[in-house]
Amino acid sequence: MLAAAASRTSIGELISASPAELAKESGVEDRLSVARAVRALMSRGRIAQEGTGYRLLDGRPVEPGERASVRRPVNRKKRARGNGSAVASSQEPTYDGLGRSVIERLIELSAEVSELRTALERARSEGESARREAVEVTRRAAEDRRRAQSLEDELTSMKRRLEMTESNLRTVVEAANTRPSAPLEDTDAKAILDILSTKNPGE
Repeated sequence: MLAAAASRTSIGELISASPAELAKESGVEDRLSVARAVRALMSRGRIAQEGTGYRLLDGRPVEPGERASVRRPVNRKKRARGNGSAVASSQEPTYDGLGRSVIERLIELSAEVSELRTALERARSEGESARREAVEVTRRAAEDRRRAQSLEDELTSMKRRLEMTESNLRTVVEAANTRPSAPLEDTDAKAILDILSTKNPGE
């Protein structure tokens, strides 16, 4: 984790990544191990907590057996009451214990926030993709409805024309049946009859 922090941060600057991100980059998945590593780096003067982040103080790797350079505060309570009072006082809450608890909880919350942020970004991306797909589907559906309406209007017009043609044909047939046959005297009518008689059957 210290090497991961040093690779992205200069000495004396705030580390740009959270402990959870450094742990993930280093292959550490256990949150308790992450909390212990952060405490160890703080006690050996490699990092220092500043606000909600951490500042890189020293990038040297921790040597095996290296002792803590940041001493814990010594409990200087009076021991006049004997061993019993000393044991009782050692069991009382201390600032050291409170600090460890707060650090562990902050690390856990940081990891949870990172996971939630990743899930939120994934959900936003999926939602945006679904929205674009829905818009495209709606547009295509509108085009299909317009095309269907146009075809329906055209079909209605053709039905009306067909009905008019059938009505005219019936009128012509009835007139032909009731009217006695006679030679055509109209030159235009004769020309039309000649054209119709000379057309091919397949046309």
